Amino acid sequence: MKTRFTWVYGARPPNKGVIVLVRGDEQPCGWSYLPEGVAEAEIEKGFAEAYDFTEWSEPIKCKATVVKDGEMVDEWEFKVDPTPIMTGS
Repeated sequence: MKTRFTWVYGARPPNKGVIVLVRGDEQPCGWSYLPEGVAEAEIEKGFAEAYDFTEWSEPIKCKATVVKDGEMVDEWEFKVDPTPIMTGS
Protein backbone atom coordinates (compact mmCIF):
# COMPACT_ATOMS: atom_id res chain seq x y z
CA MET A 1 0.00 0.00 0.00
CA LYS A 2 1.36 3.41 -0.98
CA THR A 3 -0.02 5.89 1.53
CA ARG A 4 0.59 9.61 1.85
CA PHE A 5 0.04 11.00 5.31
CA THR A 6 -0.82 14.58 6.21
CA TRP A 7 0.89 15.16 9.54
CA VAL A 8 -0.60 17.88 11.75
CA TYR A 9 1.74 19.61 14.21
CA GLY A 10 0.88 21.75 17.22
CA ALA A 11 -2.85 21.02 17.17
CA ARG A 12 -4.80 18.74 19.43
CA PRO A 13 -6.02 15.60 17.63
CA PRO A 14 -9.78 15.01 17.42
CA ASN A 15 -11.60 12.31 19.39
CA LYS A 16 -13.24 10.84 16.31
CA GLY A 17 -12.14 8.72 13.40
CA VAL A 18 -8.95 6.65 13.28
CA ILE A 19 -5.74 8.60 13.91
CA VAL A 20 -2.15 7.94 14.88
CA LEU A 21 -0.52 10.24 17.44
CA VAL A 22 3.29 10.28 17.55
CA ARG A 23 5.26 11.46 20.56
CA GLY A 24 9.01 11.96 20.41
CA ASP A 25 11.07 11.92 23.60
CA GLU A 26 7.84 12.52 25.59
CA GLN A 27 6.79 15.55 23.51
CA PRO A 28 3.85 15.42 21.07
CA CYS A 29 5.21 15.50 17.53
CA GLY A 30 2.18 15.19 15.29
CA TRP A 31 -0.86 13.21 14.32
CA SER A 32 -2.52 12.01 11.13
CA TYR A 33 -5.75 10.37 10.08
CA LEU A 34 -5.22 6.75 9.03
CA PRO A 35 -6.68 4.94 6.05
CA GLU A 36 -7.95 1.42 6.66
CA GLY A 37 -5.34 -1.33 6.46
CA VAL A 38 -2.21 0.83 6.83
CA ALA A 39 0.78 -0.99 8.40
CA GLU A 40 3.09 0.14 11.22
CA ALA A 41 6.08 0.29 8.84
CA GLU A 42 4.18 2.68 6.54
CA ILE A 43 3.28 4.94 9.46
CA GLU A 44 6.89 5.02 10.67
CA LYS A 45 8.25 5.71 7.17
CA GLY A 46 5.65 8.43 6.51
CA PHE A 47 6.41 10.16 9.80
CA ALA A 48 10.20 9.91 9.33
CA GLU A 49 9.94 11.45 5.85
CA ALA A 50 7.92 14.38 7.19
CA TYR A 51 9.91 15.07 10.38
CA ASP A 52 11.96 18.28 10.28
CA PHE A 53 15.45 17.74 11.72
CA THR A 54 16.59 21.32 10.96
CA GLU A 55 17.32 22.09 14.62
CA TRP A 56 18.12 18.51 15.71
CA SER A 57 20.87 16.13 14.61
CA GLU A 58 20.28 13.18 16.95
CA PRO A 59 17.85 10.28 16.45
CA ILE A 60 14.58 10.57 18.34
CA LYS A 61 12.68 7.81 20.13
CA CYS A 62 9.02 7.89 19.18
CA LYS A 63 5.87 6.29 20.48
CA ALA A 64 2.96 5.84 18.10
CA THR A 65 -0.55 5.47 19.47
CA VAL A 66 -3.46 4.53 17.23
CA VAL A 67 -6.77 5.91 18.47
CA LYS A 68 -10.20 5.00 17.13
CA ASP A 69 -13.05 7.28 18.18
CA GLY A 70 -11.19 8.35 21.34
CA GLU A 71 -10.11 4.83 22.41
CA MET A 72 -6.51 3.55 22.14
CA VAL A 73 -6.37 0.44 19.92
CA ASP A 74 -2.60 0.03 19.35
CA GLU A 75 0.71 1.42 20.56
CA TRP A 76 4.40 0.82 19.75
CA GLU A 77 7.81 2.50 19.86
CA PHE A 78 10.21 3.26 17.01
CA LYS A 79 13.25 5.43 16.27
CA VAL A 80 13.63 8.16 13.65
CA ASP A 81 17.14 8.87 12.40
CA PRO A 82 17.99 12.30 10.94
CA THR A 83 18.49 12.48 7.21
CA PRO A 84 22.23 12.62 6.50
CA ILE A 85 23.41 16.07 5.39
CA MET A 86 24.91 15.86 1.92
CA THR A 87 27.94 18.04 1.31
CA GLY A 88 29.55 18.84 -2.01
CA SER A 89 33.04 17.50 -2.76
